[in-house]
Amino acid sequence: GAFRIGSEVENYSGVSVSREASDLVSVAVQTLSNIYVLPPGVGAKADQITPGTGRYFDLEWTADGHLLYASDSSGAADIWLMNADGSEAHQLTASAGLNWGPAADPEGRVIAFHSNRSGNWQVWRAEADGSHPMQITTGDTDSNWPEFTTDGKHILFQHSDVNGRTSIWRIQYEGGQAV
Repeated sequence: GAFRIGSEVENYSGVSVSREASDLVSVAVQTLSNIYVLPPGVGAKADQITPGTGRYFDLEWTADGHLLYASDSSGAADIWLMNADGSEAHQLTASAGLNWGPAADPEGRVIAFHSNRSGNWQVWRAEADGSHPMQITTGDTDSNWPEFTTDGKHILFQHSDVNGRTSIWRIQYEGGQAV
């Protein structure tokens, strides 16, 4: 039967098996990216704030001027936080499925993100430091791409129905019944 050989997040291109069928070779294709910050002003130069050793996705400024983002630079897809100059990057989620689409509440108390750690994609929230993660949506279909309302009391998110159609839903940031 078929089975998965690796658990990396890279893509693979091509495969060859040795004549004795004892070895397999493939090329891991990895895209590297960087984050740049552009200060205000005409003619300002964008500053690269990341070392180019990973991939960065889903950027968002926090209320206190940090950058919240998703990255697979640790080998898994996780949520990270760093200073606006790229220093003091630290991982907020770890060892729990894939975690993407972070959002910060307007007051800097909590974050929301989507994760497949419980099966399909669901919206989760955690304290701003990543502690106390809690699943806030449930169901057999995907819920993802959370964003806080401007008052920070609710999270808006994209929800897919059984036919793959998406719509926007709202839920209290503590969880509860989504509408």
